[in-house]
Amino acid sequence: MQLSQMQDIGGCRAIVSGMKTLNELIRLYDSSPLRHSLRPARDYIENPKNDWYRSVHLMYRFAWSGSTLPWDKLRIELQLRTKLKHSWATAVETVDTFTGEELKFGLGSQDWRRFFQLMGSVHARFEGSPSVPGTTLDEKELRGEIRHLESKLRITQMLNSWSFLTKHITGTKSGKDFWYLIEINPHEGKADIEAFPGLKIREAESMYQKKEMELRHIRSNNKVVLVSVYSLTNLQKTYPNYFADTGYFNLSLNRFLGNAKA
Repeated sequence: MQLSQMQDIGGCRAIVSGMKTLNELIRLYDSSPLRHSLRPARDYIENPKNDWYRSVHLMYRFAWSGSTLPWDKLRIELQLRTKLKHSWATAVETVDTFTGEELKFGLGSQDWRRFFQLMGSVHARFEGSPSVPGTTLDEKELRGEIRHLESKLRITQMLNSWSFLTKHITGTKSGKDFWYLIEINPHEGKADIEAFPGLKIREAESMYQKKEMELRHIRSNNKVVLVSVYSLTNLQKTYPNYFADTGYFNLSLNRFLGNAKA
């Protein structure tokens, strides 16, 4: 397959405060005189995917004055989410990492799938967007079903127990142009972080590939990723799922169960 035929050879993501800001950002992109061609947007907020993922995807085909550039005609995907919807996606990835459910790929147990389906509707209520199909519109019934699953799966307890991984970020070297190699061990509840200055990116890539092959060879459940952020303080904020940081998701769950009107 040619690179120009791939769905998203590159991508970026914008996370905004709420639906008002999100709609304004979409409007700005729609009216922007970019020379890059825009394919029809995929609005997974108005029309959620089968796994109840909610975001807006804009797909651009890169265009420049010269056709010989290596990135000419390549497709770049731009994901636009609210902070609340991002917390939902982060919680799904966190649960997948620590339980092996693979909810992100449409698999997993019926209870976990149903819980995130219902929480998608809770977030829709908070933001004034359409509810997830297959969930009740009655707030009392919605709360009752979520409370039942939360108790059955011990969701709050599990999410809180994983959050201690955040301590592993302290003591790591940092800089304005650093790459971080993160290996997550869900069974031992730890994350190993190794920092590489920007000039050592080749060394970081080599180490990443080596660890990936080692984990594949021994069929380990550990996860390894190589990421770059502007500063170490943004590492956890930008990649919360790698640190089991589901605090904002927990806040929305507790708010609905504890403070919403019956």
